Amino acid sequence: MSPPREGCRGAAVRTLLVTSLMEFGSPPSLFVGGADVGVIELNEEALARLQGLKALEIIPGASHLFPEPGALEAVVDHAARWFERYLAAGSETSALGIETETGRKGP
Repeated sequence: MSPPREGCRGAAVRTLLVTSLMEFGSPPSLFVGGADVGVIELNEEALARLQGLKALEIIPGASHLFPEPGALEAVVDHAARWFERYLAAGSETSALGIETETGRKGP
C-alpha cells in the first residue's frame, strides 16, 4: 500500500494508517515530534484503535520530519530499542505469534 501524499490529514489518512498497521502484523511503534501540532492527536487516535502491543513515542521539541538537532537520532534510538525488544529472533515476539528467524511461531 502506498503512503499518503505529504500534507494529507484527516480521517482518511488515519484509517489508512490504522489499517496498514493492523495488516503488518508486528507490534507498531509510532513516532511524532512534540511540536508537530495536530499530528500528535492523529497518532494518539490511531494508537487507540490498534489492538495488542503498541507504543507512541513523542520526541520533545521536534517538529514534522525531525529536522532539529538530535531529534532524528532520538527516533533512531527509540526504534532500535523497540526492534531489539520485540522483533529480534528469540525475543518476546515469539509469544505474540510473530515468526522468528527459526521459523517457529509462538502460541
